[in-house]
Amino acid sequence: MKRVYQSISVLLALLLALSCLAACGGDDAQDPNLGKYLLSEFDGMPVAEYAELMDMSYEEARNSITVTLLAGGKAEMTSDGEVTKGTWKLDGEKFSLGEEGAAYEGTLKDGVMTLRIGAAEFTFTRDGKDAPANGGATEDTAATEGTEATEDTGALSAYDWWDGDWYGWWVVYEAEGAFADYEDLFLDAFAEIRVDGSVGTVKLWHCFGDRACRIAEAEIEFVDGEGENGYFYTSGGALFPDGLMSVGGDAVTPMDLVYYDWVVDPADSSVSHFEDMIEIKGYYTDPENEENKFTYYAYLRPWGETWEDVRTGDTTDCIYDDMMPYYYDDWYLPLLELGYTSSIVDFDEGKSFIENGIRADGSVVSDDPTEPPAPAALDPAGRFDGTGEVDMDTLTRGLEWCKEKTGYKTTYDEVAAQFGVHGRRELSEYYDDMVYYIWSCGDAYVKVGFTINADGSETWNVTQYDGF
Repeated sequence: MKRVYQSISVLLALLLALSCLAACGGDDAQDPNLGKYLLSEFDGMPVAEYAELMDMSYEEARNSITVTLLAGGKAEMTSDGEVTKGTWKLDGEKFSLGEEGAAYEGTLKDGVMTLRIGAAEFTFTRDGKDAPANGGATEDTAATEGTEATEDTGALSAYDWWDGDWYGWWVVYEAEGAFADYEDLFLDAFAEIRVDGSVGTVKLWHCFGDRACRIAEAEIEFVDGEGENGYFYTSGGALFPDGLMSVGGDAVTPMDLVYYDWVVDPADSSVSHFEDMIEIKGYYTDPENEENKFTYYAYLRPWGETWEDVRTGDTTDCIYDDMMPYYYDDWYLPLLELGYTSSIVDFDEGKSFIENGIRADGSVVSDDPTEPPAPAALDPAGRFDGTGEVDMDTLTRGLEWCKEKTGYKTTYDEVAAQFGVHGRRELSEYYDDMVYYIWSCGDAYVKVGFTINADGSETWNVTQYDGF
């Protein structure tokens, strides 16, 4: 981090030195390229991260370096409030600023300017109402990029791949202050992404909430990238607009999302080698107490796609070895098997469909008349002293039964009977109404979570396993 700070300082000095620019631009005062361009990215670092690094506000960072293109090929550049004057030149999309004997080159198209100085590349976007609302494609160029605009609906967009419902998980990855106890807490998550031409919205919520209890609601803009579906960045919105999380009973204060808080590119993330998977990374700082903050991630795929390649794939460069959603095997897959091609955003409703075998078309899965009788229940006296140790054949059979037969009314006794011994009991460190039982053989284990109901009974909630 220190080395990056020094590099930025050097480049700021270089920018201050740009004077007596020798190139020339157009003469037309109505040139659509004219206007003030604000810093939006430094060598791949979004301006929001740059602001945090430099200990300044977002607006201060955006205005820390600006380039203003004037009619007649004249230009003004500001850096830390100091202004230098010169000229500019545009040849097609090739853009240049330079003093005599030294040229600084880049590109300029549709309100987005890149400029390479030394080994680093700066990106600027045009300020105000003249800035392209879609992050790069103007109304004039939209049709050439696969967009057929209409006044009412906006577009048949080149970014339609994004439009739809998404499933995955989100995690509080690193946390400080009042959020420290939330670190590594993760939950299954859902997203609704809607696309209108080259802009859109994202609504993100977790499995115990709904669309009215959101992790985030973001306004987004799409641009072309290395991948065939482009990428998006935030242009507005809020984190926790409904008071999703609580600390000591108090709702978390909403925080605004601004430009480039998220930059979501399927072709450039730690999970890019998994097809159709996106990574959202962001930062939350309590507006009322900056000591309370955390980094968060969300990993999503379009609803209907499986995650088996993630289960068995290379996660070396990912934030965790296990990148699977928590309820994937016990909630998401059963719903897909029942024919739900559109997302079920109410977690309990999905549980009910699974429990009662209700297919997406309304029909009901019939009981299997050939089902063998269940094994006898175990002696309840040893329930709290179980070791859960079994042989590998028993562990494998028990796991297969859990995968195929458990539902949200399945009791502990029914599960334990499949393994022939009581499991090793562990209380959840996060939820007072959750308990786990573990059966194992060497390094292989099956960990089954149960909900502790008001009457003291324990009914199945989730199955986890490893080592098979």
